[in-house]
Amino acid sequence: MGSIPLVDDIAAGWDYLGVVLKGNIKKDDIILMVSLDGTQLYASKQSDCWIYTWVVLNLAPDKRYKKIHVYLGGFIPGLNKPKNIDLFLFVGLHHLAALQHEGLRIWDSSKDCTFSLDLYLLFTTVDGPGLICWDGMVGHSSKNGCHVY
Repeated sequence: MGSIPLVDDIAAGWDYLGVVLKGNIKKDDIILMVSLDGTQLYASKQSDCWIYTWVVLNLAPDKRYKKIHVYLGGFIPGLNKPKNIDLFLFVGLHHLAALQHEGLRIWDSSKDCTFSLDLYLLFTTVDGPGLICWDGMVGHSSKNGCHVY
């Protein structure tokens, strides 16, 4: 017997599909996902570097996660996880907000003209430890861990 999708999952999917079906997201618009993750740079040294990347979701699944199509947003060096992740994410998200407001102008050399397209942020993804930094909640390992989310 298959699992029944949660109402929130269905609603979230229809939020996106509804906008596409209404024509608000056009064929040439870019759909993005931003992903944050921590990594240890050296096996023998204690370090904690955090990286965030942009993934273009318009590409087919077999292409979107290839190295050439995953774009570095930034990295956060240090010995410990960052205390305020917003300071590092601000530049990339501010740039995205500016492009969403102004539109992204692109030159099409085959037609000898420029056109404007829109960018949409569909997902933000992180692992468990990164989620604590991303949304500012206490996480599961605190003294009184979060039982709601």
